[in-house]
Amino acid sequence: MSSRLSARAILGLVVVTLAGACSKPDADALLKKANAYAQQSRLPEAIIEYRRALQADPRRGDIRQKLAEAYLRSHDQNSALKEYVRAADLLPNDPAAQLQAGSILLLAGAFEDAKARANRVIKLDPKSADGVILLGNALAGLKDMDGAIAEYQEAIALNPTQDSTYTNLGVIQFVRGQRADAEATFRKAIEIGPRSVRARMALANFLWSSGRAPEAERTLKDAVGLDPANVAANSALGTFYVATGRANEAEPYFQAIAKNSNSLSAIVLADYYIAARRLDDAERILRNLTAKGDKDAA
Repeated sequence: MSSRLSARAILGLVVVTLAGACSKPDADALLKKANAYAQQSRLPEAIIEYRRALQADPRRGDIRQKLAEAYLRSHDQNSALKEYVRAADLLPNDPAAQLQAGSILLLAGAFEDAKARANRVIKLDPKSADGVILLGNALAGLKDMDGAIAEYQEAIALNPTQDSTYTNLGVIQFVRGQRADAEATFRKAIEIGPRSVRARMALANFLWSSGRAPEAERTLKDAVGLDPANVAANSALGTFYVATGRANEAEPYFQAIAKNSNSLSAIVLADYYIAARRLDDAERILRNLTAKGDKDAA
């Protein structure tokens, strides 16, 4: 009797063990865990969990999008590009996924591939102004300026309140030497987007390139005034002062960049101090970064 009970107990234990061994990890549970890590900015742990979730279900495009985002936040653009493209391949009928993939392909200089993604977006959603803008940017990258202008004009027709479209059109007009048209377009972008930092920076770049430095300075100050913490605007104004021989006026703007928790932002301030021959200040920043052991500060 006891031997039968023992045999049954052993058999039950084997069955439970085998069941546990055969059960697959749950992709949704791993995704939830990864998302929690990402929200805490614990990106290495998030990436591990996203990859585990994909091992559980490799066909999940939504998980690949999250993994791509984590790679991008970790400054691993190559891995982010691969995952955004894989996600878009798994989600062929999702315009947002195609737009994400196309946008990062554009940044990588893969203009033909970005063009293909843009055309896919437009096929899925013919009224997508973002898809048309992406197509225009891809055509501009391919040096098809006439095609780019046509797409930007169509995007304006689809969404006349999107200031970035006017900014992109202005850049093409400027490149083609149509300075009066470009200036009018840049100013129209500001009219459409009065709170747009990007629109003001585009106009400032045009003014500076046209030899109108005082106007460029005022426009950059307006951009910083709209968003005092904006890294790009502070960097542009700081660079303007250094380039125009007024390096002592640049310090507050590079300090504003360094307030960002990203160690790369602190390196920008250190670079400014090196350029200004304030080597003790630069060394202090670089030693602090070294002590933190941050891989981004290498």
